[in-house]
Amino acid sequence: MKITERRAEALQHALVGAWGARQGSFWAELDSDGRRMLLGYVAGGRGSLRWYSGEHDMMYQEGHTDTHAVILLTGHVKVTVDKPAGEESLLVIRYPGQILGEDKALRRDLFRAGKSDPDGYAQCNEITVRTVTVRPLEWVLGLAIPSTGLEIFLMMHPGAWAALATDLRSRLDEAETRIGEKIADRRLAKAFASMIDYEMAFHEGKRKIKVSLTQRELASWIGVSKETVERILHIWRRREIVETGYRTITVLRPDELLRIANVRSSYDPSQWSPGTA
Repeated sequence: MKITERRAEALQHALVGAWGARQGSFWAELDSDGRRMLLGYVAGGRGSLRWYSGEHDMMYQEGHTDTHAVILLTGHVKVTVDKPAGEESLLVIRYPGQILGEDKALRRDLFRAGKSDPDGYAQCNEITVRTVTVRPLEWVLGLAIPSTGLEIFLMMHPGAWAALATDLRSRLDEAETRIGEKIADRRLAKAFASMIDYEMAFHEGKRKIKVSLTQRELASWIGVSKETVERILHIWRRREIVETGYRTITVLRPDELLRIANVRSSYDPSQWSPGTA
């Protein structure tokens, strides 16, 4: 067997096993047969695997049309919206295993009625356009499936709807946990913690984690002022919890960050598998 064939076989095995997918995500909640079925769309020419990288390699672009959903197999992406002044506002971070663009497959009746969709679509002259932009924060592997193919999969595969419902619920829980926190430093810590492998952090403690977000984006994400984020990061730098660079923040002590976020009382590390984000 050639090296490229062995690599492809190893990748297939990892994807079917949902290695690295966040617990509660669509990909993690599907059974192995469901994951094989969706990966089979690629072999059948009804889907594609694609690597995304960099700020300009957009998965979705505000104001543009698209006809597909994307399942994040590796990596994180940020979802932003343009402000009237020309600045971008960070709405949310999406994680490995979560699905993007599923609303187009789910809400056709809503589109036909000409109503806006809060998850990123709007109806304009019978053309579906994106109202958000999605960019990778690092190298991201995505499984792109046509919306019609996703509809068929949801109808045909047992457990598909339950997996999607769990994914949607986990997003809501994460947002409520982060935004519901009234103390600013704990809110920021929870935002960082949501991108951390809990099990790795609890056991290894000081392994570095790089977050490619600006301080302005962090402020927008957690709903505080940029000055508040700057003040908190200044304190954390003095305590050697983080270090900051151009458009990046590196978490030096994930274990200490999790302590600030108080995730030990909210999360059970035994529920997280190695490689989750």
